[in-house]
Amino acid sequence: MGRYAEDYGVMLGNYNGIPEFIVTVAQGLRNVCDHVDVVKSLEELSKQEAVDLIVMTIGLNQDIEREGLDREDLLLPADQRALLEGLLAQTKVPVVLTLLSGGGSVDISAYEQNEHVVGVLAVGYGGMYGGQ
Repeated sequence: MGRYAEDYGVMLGNYNGIPEFIVTVAQGLRNVCDHVDVVKSLEELSKQEAVDLIVMTIGLNQDIEREGLDREDLLLPADQRALLEGLLAQTKVPVVLTLLSGGGSVDISAYEQNEHVVGVLAVGYGGMYGGQ
């Protein structure tokens, strides 16, 4: 779930050449799981019939932070906070937060202790195999 599940650019950062291929988070999950659906909204998620685990992709891409473009705080962007807070308020399913960031710190401490968050995976400059 989330905007970065199938995003290629967030895996690379801005210190890269052009890779032959890129494994996104969704592709990496599909390589090891029988059934993976990618949803980007709570409405889409509510239409899923059976959900065992939610892998929530959050973080920063080069449109939010890069050389010469700094953030004013360490929080997730407002749209991601709203989606994550809505998810954690309504879900009864375990959630793994997958934080994708090209080196900048992100404060997710408000979510780490939530009863539904069962893990946090931090990926910085994942590269072409980042989702694997």
